Amino acid sequence: MKKTLLLLVGLCILAAPAVFAQSYSSTLPAFKLQFGDNFQYSDDYQAKFNQRAVLNGHRIQPGETYTISLKFKLSRDMEQEISACFVDQDAKVAYWGELTNYAALRDGAVLKANTEYTATFELKSVKAATNASGNSNTLIFATKGDGKPGSPGSGVKKAFVMDVLEFKLERK
Repeated sequence: MKKTLLLLVGLCILAAPAVFAQSYSSTLPAFKLQFGDNFQYSDDYQAKFNQRAVLNGHRIQPGETYTISLKFKLSRDMEQEISACFVDQDAKVAYWGELTNYAALRDGAVLKANTEYTATFELKSVKAATNASGNSNTLIFATKGDGKPGSPGSGVKKAFVMDVLEFKLERK
């Protein structure tokens, strides 16, 4: 009995660093985000990034802090600032559930086309994702614009692309 208990305690101690490790960092190669007209449901343009590589298969948990640093260019001028947050889009969640706060990429800045920008912003998680899939840990980017909410395709300035030249995420 004592040997079994000692073995279990020893295994728990060996596993503890992996279970309780809080920090993580990822850097991704350049990619493009397509912002689509979301006026059917809201008053904005949105881009969804749900690649498991962003979090290395991690399931977002309450109390975590994510710092994201980007270098990017836009294909058109923005009408308002761009913000981001993590959401859960699992089938068990109605449409989506916000996992973190929204944060502006460049607070209050209205960005211009074909100009290189850098941004660092922080997201703090308030609830757990349903699971570790990319869909349950989706990074959403959104920007409000002129259009008619409830009317699909009504965005005045139309869809656009964000060329992400550098992407780094740190979790604490």
